[in-house]
Formats: sequence, structure tokens, C-alpha cells
Amino acid sequence: MVTASLKDAAKNGIALIDPSGYIRNGYTPLVSYIADLPEQQLIACVTRNASPVTIAEMPQFGNPTPAAPQTREHTLYLIEKLCQSCDAWDLAAFLKAAKALKLLGVHLPFWRDWMFCDPLLFLTGEVLHTGHKFFFDHVLNWCKVVAGPNTLDSCFSSLHQRILFRHFSSGVSRPLQMTGRDHCDMERTIVPILDGAGTASDEFIHAVRALIEFIYRAQDPVHTDSSITAMEQALAEFHARKQSILDLRVQRGGKGPIGHFKIPKLELMMSFAQQTKANGPLIQYTADVPERLLITHCKTMFQHTSRNTRTYVDQVVEILNREETIQLFNLYAVLRQAESSALENLVHAKHNEVTVIDPTLQFIQHVVPEKESTFRGPHPFCNHFDNPKSFTSTPGNVALHVTVRPDHKALSMVAMQALYCLPDLSTLISCYVGDASRGNSIRWDSQGSLIAWNKFQIQTHSSFRSCFVNKSQVVQAHPPSNEYPLGYCDAVLLRRPGNVYGMFWATSTLLTHNSLVVAQVHAIFKLKATSLPEDITATPLCYVRLFHVLPLSAGRPSVGLHQVEHVDPLTGIATDIVPLTDVFHVLDLVPVFHTAFPNVEPNSKTCMEGYACYYLNTFADKETFHVLHLQSQY
Repeated sequence: MVTASLKDAAKNGIALIDPSGYIRNGYTPLVSYIADLPEQQLIACVTRNASPVTIAEMPQFGNPTPAAPQTREHTLYLIEKLCQSCDAWDLAAFLKAAKALKLLGVHLPFWRDWMFCDPLLFLTGEVLHTGHKFFFDHVLNWCKVVAGPNTLDSCFSSLHQRILFRHFSSGVSRPLQMTGRDHCDMERTIVPILDGAGTASDEFIHAVRALIEFIYRAQDPVHTDSSITAMEQALAEFHARKQSILDLRVQRGGKGPIGHFKIPKLELMMSFAQQTKANGPLIQYTADVPERLLITHCKTMFQHTSRNTRTYVDQVVEILNREETIQLFNLYAVLRQAESSALENLVHAKHNEVTVIDPTLQFIQHVVPEKESTFRGPHPFCNHFDNPKSFTSTPGNVALHVTVRPDHKALSMVAMQALYCLPDLSTLISCYVGDASRGNSIRWDSQGSLIAWNKFQIQTHSSFRSCFVNKSQVVQAHPPSNEYPLGYCDAVLLRRPGNVYGMFWATSTLLTHNSLVVAQVHAIFKLKATSLPEDITATPLCYVRLFHVLPLSAGRPSVGLHQVEHVDPLTGIATDIVPLTDVFHVLDLVPVFHTAFPNVEPNSKTCMEGYACYYLNTFADKETFHVLHLQSQY
């Protein structure tokens, strides 16, 4: 009953009007059915110890090679064979015979007469459960056993806390409630944390890193043949090293260690490459969307009902229908009141940057932008590229923004140096002004004042699709205080003109060219001096502490991440003043925990100052992974 009209449209077509007003004959094949593993097995009509998309059964779930596909024809053949040997209405005998064939006992699956409908194709790989939930249920438990729960908790709780990312101040060994986002935040740092954690061997760390890389690559919104091959190689690396997990006896069940990998979700990963080629990037079929809709359209709606469980569904449907009707009427009213200007704007609208997730709101922004505030919908995130008060990098692909009201309005040079504990600030500013004057005899008067900020925002375009703008990230640069005794400063990647420091490119092939530098922002300020030209005072400046990037061979090879260390003032340039527009990307540095300084108590507030070496974490987020991770493997 539910799918009858769709089946008819898939076979015979149905008249539909396209956006241009033409009548088209539309067809409705089933492209994707978003479901977790138990639901997929129900839809595919197979038992819990069988794969819904291949002919693999429980003993083959840990195999490193993909099994033959479970096609529509193969499943229907088994059901037909079953029905011929047993009466479908003799339930006890029918279910017993079905179990022997690894079938669920459904003799009329809903997709049998749906044209072009094949569970092998429409049961698309699901990243949320097969990827992130698999990590939480299995990989994280392996790491807890290897490192010990207390050690792992201590490492997670002492990491540097960045805005917009969850900080596990109580550790991860006893989580009260975890979401898919929390699983992602654990995946970000688990690889560098394993260095020196308990009995983690190189093979074990390499296996975990390969799985994390596979999960990251499976989430790419755009795929090529090379990216799919890299995803397959990452999974192959895990299978090649998974024996180390069994050797450490960390694969465990309710009764102790388990000597196999008969995990259904692990078998589903083998189909990701084929499904990506057939259906496109799997991230578009993630269960994140329906899981979120469950909250917004079911759980939240419960508060607006009479809380009568018998009529709950009817009430929710009625509420949603009314909200949709109101939204459509509001849209009509807005367009009707501004009919002439709306049509003119629609013809001339050119929108190259995407920051809105609601198509209707995006349409309103095009045709009647002055009415945007009257329309209800998901609020778009700020686009700093369109903000005239923001600053744009020289190539134009990075936007940076500081608030109109600074955190410190007028500081003398002496007060600035004392507040931020920067004794060489005056000297560096003088050098910067001299270099920026391009040979003119311009000098910085140390008696001038400064304005300072404790943070700024940085925004970039997506490295996958340049027309999409990423949400901005916050870079912190708090001075030392009672709360932050050593200050609280984030790390960034700088794009500097030429090889100004002369040493980073010689020691590492991490960076694509020698103008990219790893640094920690300790202060953000602007010069206030009428004697200086506007091109020097217009752009905020950053006081940065520079890092030396070490080659991969200097760290633990199995981690596969570069280490960085603060530049020694005796051997090179340790600090510098750079324009804010030189900031290229936000970085996540994870301590190499066995390099802790003895005189600094390790915690999240002293993390960036308490260790001699840090891992340059290319798993920080999907953008960082795509931009930097490939280069870090050489």
C-alpha cells in the first residue's frame, strides 16, 4: 500500500512539471533506502548472521576480500526455491527451512515487483552506523584495553580545547551518553594519543590509523577513481595488520578475548567502494539526516501534543501539515508583496557561494533579500567573504574577521608586553614596520598605543567544492591569567611570501611549498599611530611563536604524522610579527605525551606549553585531512 504508487510510476511514469513549467514523464526507481544494519537485513530478507548486500555469512565476515554480491535475482531464486519445498503458510516449518538458507522467512518482499529495484544497489553504505558507531563499539574498546582506561582518560582530558569541538574533560572510558558527533571528535585524536599508550604496538597503531583513514575517506562529498582506490587501500592495510589486535588479546566479547573478526559492519565496509561507484558519495545517504529529523519532527513535537499516546502520530502529522501550510503562505505573501522587484532580482541573481541549507530561504535571499528576516527557516551561517569589515588573504581564498569592539581598546607598549608576557614585542614590531615600509624611512614609535583581541575567526572555501563556504573557526589567543597561567593560544598554518625562515622546507616534505609555516598565535593586535601609513595600520597583526616541522622518521612511523617542536631562539627565528591575512588554516596539535616538561602540570589549560614535541594532527577534521593528510604521508 505504501509503495504501490511509486512502483506504478517506476514502470509507467507519471506526468510532472519541471521548474521551467514543462511537463515531463517522471520515473521513480528506488535509489537509496537509508537504514542501519538490522533494518538492512530485514529489507534484504536475510538473517542476522548473513550480509544484506553480499552472499557472505558469519564465518566470512572478517575476510580481507569482498564476497560475491547478493543480487535481487539470487535472493528471489532462494525464496522461490524455499516456497517450492515448503508451504509458506506453515509458519513453523517455513521459518525453519528459511533459516537453513539464511533467509528471514519473508516470501513476498516489497521490492520484488518494483522495476529496477535491487537491494544490492539501494541498500547504500551508511557511514554513521557502519563507520562512526563501529569505531565506538570496537576500535575505541581495543584502545581502552591496550592503553588502560585511566591512561586514555588522562590523555583525552589533557588535550588542548578548541572552540566548536567537544573536549572530554572526564575522559572516554565511562561515557554517559554519546552521539555520532562525539564519536567523530574521538576519532580526531585517537591515533596520536596511542603513541606511548600502554602496550600499543606499531602494528596495532597502524591498523587503527588505517581504519580511521578509511572512515574519513568514506565521508568525502566528491570522489574520483584515485580517492576510491585510496579508500580500498586503507581498508586493505587494516586487514593486513589486524592480527596484531588479536595478538594483544584486545578483541573481546562478554566472556573474554575473541580470536576472530566476525563483525557484520566490518563486512559491510568491503562494499563501500562498489557502492560509491554505483551511487555516488555515501555521505549523501548518511543516517545523520533522518536521525536528526527524528528529534525535530517526533521527539520535539511531542511537547506540542496532548501527550496522548494513542493519537500521538495523528497529532504530529497535523502539526507538521499546519507548519508547512503556514510556511507556504508566508512565501506567497512575501513574493506577492514584492512582485516586481522579486522578478527583476530573480533574473539577475548570481549566487556563487553557498552558505544556506534551506533552499526556500536561499531563494528568498536571491529575489527579495530585504524580506529575509520575515521568513522562518534554518539560519544561515555568516559568510565573512561578503562582509566588508572582514579581511581577505592575498589569494582571496581565506576570510578573517575580528570583532568591531576589541577586548583591549588602548594598551601602551609596556602594558601590552606585560599583559601577554612578550618581552620582544617592541623589537619585532619595529622590524615589521621597517620591512613593511619598503625602504622608506618609517619608524615605529614605541610610545604609540595598540588595540588587541583575544580571538579571531577564519573562514575558507571547501577544498572539495569551491562554491561552498565552510563554517568559520575560532582561533584563540588569550593572555596569561589565573584561569590560563601560561596563556591559551591556538596553532595555525601561515602562508608567508618566500622561504622567509629558511629551515622548514629543508627538514620536511609535509608542505606543498616552502611558504607554509606552522605557528602558534600568542596575540592579535592593531597599531594605533597617525605617523604610520594606512597600509601598515589597516590590517591586524599577530605575534606568533614558530614551530620546526620534523620529518616523519623523527616520530613513530606507525602514527604516520609529523612532529613539530618550538624553534630554539639560539638556532633560528623563534617569534615573529605577521599580518592576520597570512593565516591560512587552523591546526590541531596533539602532545607527544612522553615529552612533557617536568615543571608543568599536564592539563588542557597548559597543553600547548607543557610539551617539547607535538603531533601535527591531520585527522583534526575532514577539511584538514583533505588539505594536509595526503602530503604528510611522504
